[in-house]
Amino acid sequence: KKAFVKDGIEFWGSAKSNLDDIYLNDTDLIVNATGMPFSPKPFIKNAPDWLGLPTASSKKPSQMVLDWKDFQPPPNSVEIDFWETIFDRCKENGIKRIICCCGAGQGRTGTALASFALATNFIREPEDAITFIRARYSEHAIERKSQELYIWTLIYSMEEIFEEAVE
Repeated sequence: KKAFVKDGIEFWGSAKSNLDDIYLNDTDLIVNATGMPFSPKPFIKNAPDWLGLPTASSKKPSQMVLDWKDFQPPPNSVEIDFWETIFDRCKENGIKRIICCCGAGQGRTGTALASFALATNFIREPEDAITFIRARYSEHAIERKSQELYIWTLIYSMEEIFEEAVE
């Protein structure tokens, strides 16, 4: 399901099992949050150097496989600049559609979509990103408090979050 569009790039979410030829034919990049690659290949494991990011003319789609455990936030190394870099490189390379997916298409997928919404400045506040993705993509998106907290930490430090919670 399409969540939003920013600078001509469509951001979609899906359960891994729901990916089919309809989606894949028009998709340039799959952000696979299951930790396990699946067809189609090639895949880029955690994309450490960004050299393998697809272009609009490369064999479609490519997939970026994130080693991300179910019901958890992304690994600690995945900060706001990770999502910003993917977005910037996709813009530079003519990418038009990104599909984020995980096992059920809810927790990790919703967290990735909210992260992209913040990283692209489509939405500026974490609470608004969470609310928007749940309203636009799925009411079950971003399943755990730890995933919500992760989204907040993309913009604010833990000290700022704690101070806000105490007030």
